Amino acid sequence: YVGDRAMIDDKAEEFDGMTLAEALAHAKESRWSGRRSQQSMMCQARTALDAVALFARPTLGNLPRLERLAAVMHAEIKPEHLKAAVREWRKSGLAPVTVNRRVVCLSVLGYETRNLYTPMPKRLKWWLKPDQQEVLTAKLLAWGGRLDRLMVHYVVWATQTGLRVEESLRLTR
Repeated sequence: YVGDRAMIDDKAEEFDGMTLAEALAHAKESRWSGRRSQQSMMCQARTALDAVALFARPTLGNLPRLERLAAVMHAEIKPEHLKAAVREWRKSGLAPVTVNRRVVCLSVLGYETRNLYTPMPKRLKWWLKPDQQEVLTAKLLAWGGRLDRLMVHYVVWATQTGLRVEESLRLTR
């Protein structure tokens, strides 16, 4: 952990003496330049920094975003401001992946974010239970078309092989 702390301190020192706007521009050039995700990361970072800046200096709420970012120094942002922003994002109903993207941006900007990530819900896998398969195949057969019979064969095949729907749809032969 001591090594991690030193790495975080080194990253934070990189932004010493900068405003949030300058830190964002520096991260754009040094970290995201030329990457396919540059525009998305800049948008998320700008939004994240704006929220954090408002927790650090609530009196700046009437200023336009870019002026707020130019008015707040990187070093003014404290862990409690980061936690408050993340709490607000979660409370507003943002998806965990969006919250985590913003936290990643804050990390790139030299802030300690280890305990700020939102746990991602496990993605459910889809499969048919035997009783569901019987109902589905009966309904498909009741429609009586050729395509419906082919679909019944596909459903039975997919269920018996144990393939997930997305796996079976990727098969080419």
